[in-house]
Amino acid sequence: MRLLTIYVLLLVSCHTVYSQQGTSEQQYTISALIIDSISMKPMPFVSVYKLRDKNGTISNFNGNFVLEGVLLNDTIVFSYTGYEKKHIAAVDAIEHDTISLLAEAQLIDKVVVLADNSMLYDLISKCQKTKMRDKRTAKTYLELRSFQRNKQVELYEAYYNGSFKGFEITGLEMKNARLTFAPISKRLISTSADISTQIVKYDLFGESSLFPYSPFNLGKRELKAIYKLHLLKKYYNDNDRTIYVINFDPRHDDNIFFNGTVWIDSLSNEIVKVKLEIKDTFRYPFTSFYGSLNEVNNVDLSITRTYQHGKKHQMQLQSVNYSYAYDYSRKVDSILGGQNIPGLDSTFRVSAEAILYIYDYEHKFILPYFNFTESRFTDFIKMNAIQDNPAFWHCLREFKASSDQAKNELFMSDSTNVSGKVLLGSKANKFQGNWSSLNFLPGEYINWHKAKRVRLWDLGKRVTPRDSTVEIIDYYNLDVQIFLDVNEVCDSIQVITRTMFDPFNTYYRYPMTVESDAFVNIYFDLMEIQRRKLDAQIRKCGNNTVKIGRTYNKFIEDSKSLAFKYFRAVDRGTNREELKWWNDLVLKELDIDNFAIYGLYEAPSE
Repeated sequence: MRLLTIYVLLLVSCHTVYSQQGTSEQQYTISALIIDSISMKPMPFVSVYKLRDKNGTISNFNGNFVLEGVLLNDTIVFSYTGYEKKHIAAVDAIEHDTISLLAEAQLIDKVVVLADNSMLYDLISKCQKTKMRDKRTAKTYLELRSFQRNKQVELYEAYYNGSFKGFEITGLEMKNARLTFAPISKRLISTSADISTQIVKYDLFGESSLFPYSPFNLGKRELKAIYKLHLLKKYYNDNDRTIYVINFDPRHDDNIFFNGTVWIDSLSNEIVKVKLEIKDTFRYPFTSFYGSLNEVNNVDLSITRTYQHGKKHQMQLQSVNYSYAYDYSRKVDSILGGQNIPGLDSTFRVSAEAILYIYDYEHKFILPYFNFTESRFTDFIKMNAIQDNPAFWHCLREFKASSDQAKNELFMSDSTNVSGKVLLGSKANKFQGNWSSLNFLPGEYINWHKAKRVRLWDLGKRVTPRDSTVEIIDYYNLDVQIFLDVNEVCDSIQVITRTMFDPFNTYYRYPMTVESDAFVNIYFDLMEIQRRKLDAQIRKCGNNTVKIGRTYNKFIEDSKSLAFKYFRAVDRGTNREELKWWNDLVLKELDIDNFAIYGLYEAPSE
C-alpha cells in the first residue's frame, strides 16, 4: 500500500523545476504532462529534446516527462508521429505544467480513393519493396514493467548497443541492466527474462511462427484476400510529405492476423509508424521458466514501431512499444523456483508494457569485454555476468525515461522487494536470503573467490566418457574468462575486472578425483593472477579507453598461451610433479595451497 501511495503522488506531481549548480551556466530540470489538445488524453512516448544538442527524453506511459540540463536560452522540441511538431522556449516551458500537441490537419485535395481501395493496397505492397539495407549501431534504452492484479510486480531497465538493418532490429548487446521483483503471496513473477530476444525476433516484413501475420508479410493478392483497408487520414508532415494513415483489419477472426494502423509516406513508400494489435492469439514468443510444466494462454499482444529521418534522410527506427498480457497456468507453484506454496491461484493474469527507445545513432557504448553464450533467458544470463553497476546508473545523463526515474528508484530500493542482485548474482557473493536459493537459470557464471573453491559438480558438468574412440581433446574443456567493463562515469573512467568460470562452455567427461579438483582450481587461480597483472597494466593507461582495450586483448592472448602450457604440462593433474610446480606458483602469488586443500600431500599418485 505504501508503494501504491507513492505511485499516485508521483502521477499528480506533474510540474517540477529545479536548478543544478556546478556548471558554467545554470541548468534547469523541467517536467510536465503532454496531452492531446482535442481529447485532453495523456500522450505516451512523445519525443522531447533540446534543439541545441538534441539530448532529450520521452514521455512515459502516462504522458509525463522530465528533461534535465536545460538552459534558459534553450528551445524544447516535442515530436510525435501524426502531430504537429512543437517548439517552446525553455523560459516558457518552465511556466507550463501541461503541454498540448495538435494532430496534423486532414488534407482535402483531388486524390480519389477508389471504391475497392486498390490504391491503399498498392501503398502497403510497395512498402515491402522499399526496405532499407543499411546497417547502423545506436545507443538504446529498454524499460519493462510487469503487473498482476493492477500491482507492479517487476521492473527491468537496460542500456544496449542496438544493431539495425533497414527497418529491423538485428541485435541488442547489453551494456548494463538492473531488475527488481515485488513478490505477491511469496511468489515472484517475471516476464522480462528474454524480452530483448523477443523484440529482436519480430521482423515486420518477415514471417515467423512466433508472431501473428501482418499485411507486410503478404503478397498483394493475399493482402486483398485477407485484409480490409480503410483510409483514416491524410496530412502533410513537417517535411511537407504526404502521409497516409491506413487502418487494416483481417476479414476473418482467425486469431493469427494482426489488425492495426500504418502511417506511410506516399512519396517514398516508407513506413513512418505502424501499430499492430491482436487479441487471444496462439502465435506468440513467450515461454515459461519450466517449459511444459506451465502454460501460457489467452495472449493479447501490441507492437508499435515509430521511425524518423536520420542525417542521411533515410528512415531509422526511433522506438518500439511492446505490450502484452496472458493467463499463466501453473503446474508448479512458483515461476521462479518451483516452491510448493498452498493456496495460490493455479491461473493468473499477467500483463507487461515495454518501451525500447533508440536515442543516439552517432555514438555507441563501450561494451563489456566478454564472450557470452547465447541461451534461453539471455538477458538474465548476461546480467549474472555483468552485474548491476550503481555508478553507471547514477552518472548516466545522456538519456533517461526520467519522468519515471524517481518512481523506479523507489521500487528498486523498497526493502520488501527482491533485487536482481539476489536472484542473478554470482554464486561466490550471492546474498543468502529467502530467495537466494532459486537457481532458475540454466547456469551461472562463477566469480573467483579466494575462500571458495570450484567443483565441477556445482556446474552440473560431470559426465563419464562413453566412447573410448573420442579424441582426448574432446573429453574436457575448462572455460575461464577475464571480464572487463569500461565505463565513462561522472567525468572519469571506471574499470571493472573479474575472473569468471563459464559453466556454459565447460565440460569434463572424466571421473572426478582429488587431482582433477586441484587441476581445475589451480587453473582458475592462474587466470586470477593474470587478471591482477592486467589491472596493474590498465592503471598505466589512464583514461585512454582505446589503450585499455588493446592492453586487455594482449593479456587475453597471453592467458590463452599460459592455459595451453598448463594443460599440456599437468595432464589433468595426473602429472603430480608438474601440478605441484603450478600449485607452488599459486601459493606464492595468492597464498592458496590447493595441494593442502585437496589432501594431495598425503594422497598417493595415480
